[in-house]
Amino acid sequence: MSFQYDQYLARHRANVKRGFDWLSENLPGLMTNTLTAGWNTEFAHDQSKNEPDEYEAYDAYFYGNNRSYEVVQRYQRAWLLHIHRNPQSLLLKNYIGKIGVELIGNIQLLEFALDVG
Repeated sequence: MSFQYDQYLARHRANVKRGFDWLSENLPGLMTNTLTAGWNTEFAHDQSKNEPDEYEAYDAYFYGNNRSYEVVQRYQRAWLLHIHRNPQSLLLKNYIGKIGVELIGNIQLLEFALDVG
């Protein structure tokens, strides 16, 4: 386990939570029917990045100072696993600048908006 990657994950999740708190305060209408959204954004956001098949690949790719063919292949596989486990990540990759709000629910839209930042 990498201290650097752990720190990144903690910062990323804290920033997503900060964004959620801002939206909750400034756009309360967006938060209808989202009783568990606060908990999900703070504790469950990108939780799959802690799974060994994602964690180890991401850690090696971003913090291992090694971009060998094997490291890149493991990272690409981990990214595919991640976008299938976390639909908002696929939306982030494919819909920046052209979000189809009608295609996704409030929670996914919220996570998408927070993930961009």
